[in-house]
Amino acid sequence: RELASSMCGTGIKHPAFITGYLQYSVNVRRLEGVRMGFLDNRIRLDPLMIFGDVIDHVTCRKAVATAIQRGADAIICGDDALSVWCYESIIRNGKSVPKDIILASCFDSNDLVHHAPSITAINVNAVDMGEKAGEIMMRLLSNESAPQMYRIEHSIRLRESTRR
Repeated sequence: RELASSMCGTGIKHPAFITGYLQYSVNVRRLEGVRMGFLDNRIRLDPLMIFGDVIDHVTCRKAVATAIQRGADAIICGDDALSVWCYESIIRNGKSVPKDIILASCFDSNDLVHHAPSITAINVNAVDMGEKAGEIMMRLLSNESAPQMYRIEHSIRLRESTRR
């Protein structure tokens, strides 16, 4: 949600969302967060600009080409690998990042930090996440109650790919 909201100040009007399998709850939750973040800023994520089941370079190229044909001026990707593939596809389609299309990821990695241009992403502390998962697992194994959901602390790392 925060990632999509942070992108709205750049003047975008036609965002796209590209992710992996939509059967995976993490991708569905990311999509819902992105959708809500745009709605908070009165930007509608057109269902025709949502591309799921993008799992390799080929499906990514097709999704990006279609998004560009439909007027995308921003793309949020479900993860870091997709972001790199999307960047390559944007360039192949004769567009530039961030001048023509801004680009961001729902998951950060060193690849995005060191990419040229660096790519905006949500950063999650993996150590904290692992510790909390371990605590919850131990409670469940001990037949104790444990939370169904837990909010993970995160931050938005604004980088060159969203600077206009």
